Formats: sequence, structure tokens, C-alpha cells
Amino acid sequence: MSKVAASRFLLGERFPVSVYLSLVPIIGGCALAAATELNFSMTGFFGCNDIKPCICVGKFSLREK
Repeated sequence: MSKVAASRFLLGERFPVSVYLSLVPIIGGCALAAATELNFSMTGFFGCNDIKPCICVGKFSLREK
């Protein structure tokens, strides 16, 4: 999901609606897994998810043009 969002907003790439729709079950599954986790903490959740966009931005900035 981070790569699609980064490509869309940083590089201006457009994707078919099917790509965005294919992300819905993934996001829903992650949300469901996080909601049913007994030891869930928002700090851990955001800590895990904050690094993903940073990695994508780094990959895009190092990408040859």
C-alpha cells in the first residue's frame, strides 16, 4: 500500500481502480488482526507503520531517472 501511495503522490503515477480495490482486503485484514490482538498497542502499531513510507520514499529518491 505504501508503494502505491508513494507512486501516486510523489511520482504522479496513476493506477487502475482494480489496483486500489485489491488493497482493500489487505488493509481490512491488517485492521482486523490488529483489533483482535490481545497485546495490541497504538505505539507499536504506529511504530511499525511509520517506517514503511520512509522506506518507500528512500527507494524512490534513490531510483535512477
